[in-house]
Amino acid sequence: MNNEEFLSSKVQKINKIEFYSETRDFYFKSQFQKDDSSSLYLLGENYYYGKDVEQDYKKALRYLNEAALKNHIEAQTMLSIIYHYGQGVEVDHEKSFHWKTQAAHAGCAKAQTMLGYMYYLGDGVKQDLNEAKKWFEKACKNGDKQGCIKLKELNGEKN
Repeated sequence: MNNEEFLSSKVQKINKIEFYSETRDFYFKSQFQKDDSSSLYLLGENYYYGKDVEQDYKKALRYLNEAALKNHIEAQTMLSIIYHYGQGVEVDHEKSFHWKTQAAHAGCAKAQTMLGYMYYLGDGVKQDLNEAKKWFEKACKNGDKQGCIKLKELNGEKN
């Protein structure tokens, strides 16, 4: 095989890989781009973690935001984390607090614990140990172990 034939075979392989990748992405998106919040959340989560697609925080943000606006609790919680740490966006404690509060009020134990920590540490909000305790208690009642541990600590109990 001469150099030209070798290069031609490599180009053909690359073209097949690119075609497969584009086809897979189209198929993947068509399966999840429905109007329901769970599908939007799954698509956003996949872009966030780079599962079956190239990791893309901006696309993740778009789909998670759509799901969150449809009251998807996990999407709201994930958005609160994205804004808190500035993953693909500027750090925005107001938006982080907003989405965390939405999910916490809807009963998400993880969001309740995270909200408790925000108040406990004064992270993006004014420190308020009573408010922190309230959210840790709700999280504990909803089964979040970390919320229970922090609640016991605030009550002066040993773990």
